[in-house]
Amino acid sequence: MIEEKKISVIVPIYNVEKYLEKCINSIVFQTYKNIEILLIDDGSTDKSSYICEEWKKRDSRINVVHKANGGLSDARNCGLNIASGEYVCFIDSDDYIENDYIEKLYKILIENKLRVSQCGINYINENDKKLKQIGYRTDIVLKGREIIKDSCDKHFIENEVVWNRLYDIKIFENLRFPKGKIHEDEYITYKILYNEDKIAITAECLYNYRQSNNSIMRSKYSIKKFRDFSEAYKEKIMYFKEREDIELYDMVIRSYLSNLSNIFIKIKKNIPNSRKYLEEIKEEYRYYFKYVINSKNLALKNKIKISIFYCSPLLYTGLKELKERI
Repeated sequence: MIEEKKISVIVPIYNVEKYLEKCINSIVFQTYKNIEILLIDDGSTDKSSYICEEWKKRDSRINVVHKANGGLSDARNCGLNIASGEYVCFIDSDDYIENDYIEKLYKILIENKLRVSQCGINYINENDKKLKQIGYRTDIVLKGREIIKDSCDKHFIENEVVWNRLYDIKIFENLRFPKGKIHEDEYITYKILYNEDKIAITAECLYNYRQSNNSIMRSKYSIKKFRDFSEAYKEKIMYFKEREDIELYDMVIRSYLSNLSNIFIKIKKNIPNSRKYLEEIKEEYRYYFKYVINSKNLALKNKIKISIFYCSPLLYTGLKELKERI
């Protein structure tokens, strides 16, 4: 029988009274019982604080921390600072998990003698209706580096987030989320993955990710979103450059170019008088596209393909740069 070691479940909370009961309920009634539930109330102004305290009265495993608002990353870091489990997972407070989420992630982690395990994701709407499922098609053990490659090549969102995984708490000894950033997961997931030789993955979709119209990811695009996303990607690019991992360095740059295309569209559509920001994106694109077209690792036909299919809104910019080089 597998020994059930203590697992810390960190839940950052801010004004989510509509969904919080379901989230906490899904954690409390997990089939895996040896858990501590850290509810980090990040300065909520609705009934979320009251809901946390009521749940604390019902379950001795719950610890509630009320703090001044500092954002999602700050709340997660607060949880990490007080976590006492040997393993840790993160649950966003407007989402919820299947009742065997922790048990199954723990089982495949221990059976494979690894430090990280991962599951698939159910996309749900505000009424809990499941919209789609994403994840690997079969149970598999992959090198962390291969998961990063999948993220770059196939844009797998399940590889970019932190909340569909179980982690050995030691991973976070010298790692924290960047405070005040919107794309906070983008700053650290690749560091975790890259430093793990293998990661256990279950094809089962055990995490329910809510697509609320008010969520950060679904709200209209903003300049802050662009700047945070861009900063995270450039840090990632430098990370692989410093490690002389040319394959991942190339792939991350190409992925960044693809994302710049989508950002260009969103800013043009959602932000009035955005000309200077669109020019800023074009300059970003030109800078990194120059590297791509000079890369010895790509054939000319692939460079053209990147210009046309990855960056169609910036097609003229890309083709102009390409023409000057050939």
